[in-house]
Amino acid sequence: MSGAKLTVAIKKLRALEGGALQTDCVFLVGDEQNVQEVHACKADLKVVSSLFFKERLSSHYGPCEYFKLKNIEPQVFKLVAEFAHLCGQLVTEVDSLDLCLKLAAAADEYMIEDLSAQCSKLLEDRFLSVENVWAVLSENLLINATTSSCLKLLSFEAKKCVQHKTFLEAREEAIEMFLTLDQMNIDCELELVKACLYYAKSTDDERATFRRFCPRLRLLALKFSDLQNFVLFLTNEEKTYLAALKNPLLRFEELKLNESIICTIPFERGPHKKILTLIGDDYIDDIRTIFKKAKWEKITSLIIFKITLIAKRCIKILGFDVLCKLDIYEEDYFGEFTSKMYYIRVSESHVKSKSILIRLEEAGHKSYNNNLNGQYTVSINGSVFKREINFPKKLEKNSWAHIDLCAFVPEGCRVEFKVEVLDPDDNPIFLRKLPLADDLSKINQRDTINCFSDILLRSEYAIDSCIFRNIHFVEV
Repeated sequence: MSGAKLTVAIKKLRALEGGALQTDCVFLVGDEQNVQEVHACKADLKVVSSLFFKERLSSHYGPCEYFKLKNIEPQVFKLVAEFAHLCGQLVTEVDSLDLCLKLAAAADEYMIEDLSAQCSKLLEDRFLSVENVWAVLSENLLINATTSSCLKLLSFEAKKCVQHKTFLEAREEAIEMFLTLDQMNIDCELELVKACLYYAKSTDDERATFRRFCPRLRLLALKFSDLQNFVLFLTNEEKTYLAALKNPLLRFEELKLNESIICTIPFERGPHKKILTLIGDDYIDDIRTIFKKAKWEKITSLIIFKITLIAKRCIKILGFDVLCKLDIYEEDYFGEFTSKMYYIRVSESHVKSKSILIRLEEAGHKSYNNNLNGQYTVSINGSVFKREINFPKKLEKNSWAHIDLCAFVPEGCRVEFKVEVLDPDDNPIFLRKLPLADDLSKINQRDTINCFSDILLRSEYAIDSCIFRNIHFVEV
């Protein structure tokens, strides 16, 4: 919130608390020993939560109505009222995990979706960690904002979370919820199976606990040799079923399980993909805006773009996105303005006795033959591994293209991408004029930026352009 808006919000909040602004309802909040009055406006409450408050607050205007709320602390309900009165903003700081969890629970009960979203962001940015996520999830299984934030962290930090000592203190329901995730950063499904076996051994009934997790463990994705890790917990029918599916020498065409605990999903969970954004979406203008603001660079010779990344963690780069050339042409043409043409003159110092015709195609993107060449290198302990980049044969003008890769970069090592841009027919190429972000942390999530200790973008010529848009990768 800007400084001016913050000042106005603080004044309004103080006026409400001090009674300077007229209110039409009072909530008596807290238990009998600690009841506090919270003044509020019914209209504001109905705006943020029409479903909950509309049923409980009358719509007629008259004497101030009183309501009792015993299942919420005064401090928490004051934040709810503040959020409603300040149009979805909070001036009062939510300064602890406990307060944030209570506020998330209140937002869930009162069906205030925007407040739930704000609580989720606070949890993800400030309060949740590998050390406390299992405890938070276990105690808040029914609070949507809290569970979604916990599962997001568990998805990104799955390996660390199942290895942390607090994993053994988690409720079984929390682990079951965790196992419903389709994406998480683990090496393989066997890693989850071993974690669940480890957890089951800490309980009073090891077999029953592990079998409770089995419907959500993807046992069919395991190798045949991995089944020995948990075969003692299966029935003979289940053993036969798994053996028939995993051993190509066995054939049981009609084999079925009557009451199976075995998950039928036969493939591994995918790692949680991350995207390092280099050019924010706000700067990717359409072709008409580019023309109007003259936001293009003219390239008449070979130009090379490079990006260097130093990995803070072991990663696998899956690919990157490049911005294609613009559909702008230079011609000897003297004509009239049309809906599809823009005609401008330039000085003789730029083009002798000529003019520039800027043609902006309205009907979709046009394809052109690939004009990119490139390679990437990975530097590991003094050794350099170099690979050529395979670009699509056709690219789309005014658009962008995704380039698939499979490059492993160990922790602390460097990877560099080099892309050459040159028109094979020696025609000028027009590229977007793009400002590089001063601080990539402003357009990327914190856990994405934290995967790199250094990010360097450059070209071999002094131009305000960049063709790299995003880098796609996963942690390994």
